Amino acid sequence: MWWTPPPYGKDLLKPLAAACRKYGIKLGFYYSQAQDWNNPGGAVARKATSEGWPNPDSARIDAYTLAHTGHWDPAQTTDSMSDYIDKVAVPQVKELLTNYGDVAVLWWDTPTEMKDEYAEKLNALLSLQPKIITNDRLKRPNFPGDYKTPEQKIPNLSELDGKDWETCMTMNGTWGFKASDHNWKTPTTLIHNLVDIASKGGNYPPQRRPYS
Repeated sequence: MWWTPPPYGKDLLKPLAAACRKYGIKLGFYYSQAQDWNNPGGAVARKATSEGWPNPDSARIDAYTLAHTGHWDPAQTTDSMSDYIDKVAVPQVKELLTNYGDVAVLWWDTPTEMKDEYAEKLNALLSLQPKIITNDRLKRPNFPGDYKTPEQKIPNLSELDGKDWETCMTMNGTWGFKASDHNWKTPTTLIHNLVDIASKGGNYPPQRRPYS
């Protein structure tokens, strides 16, 4: 996957794309275009350690990330955000839009520290897939995409403006794994949400985090 093979040694997306073509399923990709905890220059949305698990080094870590725009690894600050967009994000998005046939959806996310000049470079690549649908998370408000994505809420009728939308909502309270979060929505709540959203013309992709 990408230009450096993963430990698996193979492109993980090619069999997915092939299966979608075989069974007539539209292919879509999720892509976090700015926030990156691995490549130098990627943005980080800083979180205090108190939002995670107990850590004896919490004070030292919090002081470091506060002084380094959220980063905890010195290697992450060896490139600028502009370098990251040019060296990582643009090549990756180009690869996604050229190597796997027709792509129906590109779901942007976490536009931390995005600027219009960065977003324009990524938006220009969408011409590689003229029929593609994208959301509103590339860079608000100047890159609205094709549909809105309210998060953890269902808009009321007065908030809807006729544009397509989908509510992004977790099935408990967190987006990733959190061993202490057992606040799962009941089947009744999930069905009620689905009916409410569908009745207003929206889409409901509930997010289920891993158990471990």
